[in-house]
Amino acid sequence: MEIRQQIREWLYLRPRVRSVWALNLVHEFHLIIEALEGGNYNRATLDTEFMLDVDTQDVPERHPRFVTPEERYHTIRMKTDNGIIRQLGLTLSADDGSVLVWEFNFILRRRNNFIPLYSPFNFAPLYTPAETEEFLGMQLEPIDSNLFSRLLSSGLLHNNSITWILFHGA
Repeated sequence: MEIRQQIREWLYLRPRVRSVWALNLVHEFHLIIEALEGGNYNRATLDTEFMLDVDTQDVPERHPRFVTPEERYHTIRMKTDNGIIRQLGLTLSADDGSVLVWEFNFILRRRNNFIPLYSPFNFAPLYTPAETEEFLGMQLEPIDSNLFSRLLSSGLLHNNSITWILFHGA
């Protein structure tokens, strides 16, 4: 199916999140670039999910409303410096309100092994050893962050026709 036809069909469906793994990474980037070249999608929003394995003793325990800007910056910086990216969400939006949404699933590093985001090791009590082995056999390959960064800079990141919307959630 032609990429433009896929985008047209996608627009008429209820917006859904397209899950991206190593297997479909290049194809999905082609869809993203094609959508941008069409000229309708002029805003891009990023959201990240980090897995944290850090000591949070330096994080203020006050309500976020009472945290100073310096403390907030320190907390965000500590989490991003010490966290491991699990997912990156990308939403392209147009003036007519239509949106295209992707979730990019990355490699997690745990005890010198690469383990996918939804690995049973993250939810060990929920899986028996046999279920864990079966799950890992069916697991999709997560995205290599080096390849992702090369694709990101190949037409999306430095695109002057896009307004970037970035935020930090609570």
